[in-house]
Amino acid sequence: MRVSTYELYVATLAYHPLSPLVLSRGVDILPHQLAALYGDYEEHHKCPSPIPHKVGGLLRAGFPVNALIADETGLGKTIILGLFILSLLLRGLVRNIAIVVPKAIVGQWQDELLYKFGIYFKTIERGDEFLDLVNDLKHGRELRFIVSIDLIK
Repeated sequence: MRVSTYELYVATLAYHPLSPLVLSRGVDILPHQLAALYGDYEEHHKCPSPIPHKVGGLLRAGFPVNALIADETGLGKTIILGLFILSLLLRGLVRNIAIVVPKAIVGQWQDELLYKFGIYFKTIERGDEFLDLVNDLKHGRELRFIVSIDLIK
């Protein structure tokens, strides 16, 4: 069996742990974002949050993964999630992705994930658009969408 240089490159890129960092565009990664993605190497994580927690690293969590990323405004949830999704997509570990955010930032999330990570997500803005998702599911299509918390309620 002969492996082409291209196939070797793609396999290396898909499984290299830093590939999401290399493939992202215009993203300045902060230390807490790296810790959320890869894990904190310190034995006791010293976070200034009033709620103590240990950062385990999303990419070390095991699979299947259902993740809830919730934090204060402006701490980089979009960046962490974009890197995480990109890593999972490169490895073929995820097929369907639903992102639920406040209504005011649905478009912002769509724009940032497309611009910074090259990942397109459909936005769901009306209840009848969920019917289209059901049809897509029946036909085996991938589902990647962003929906507001208010619409889910």
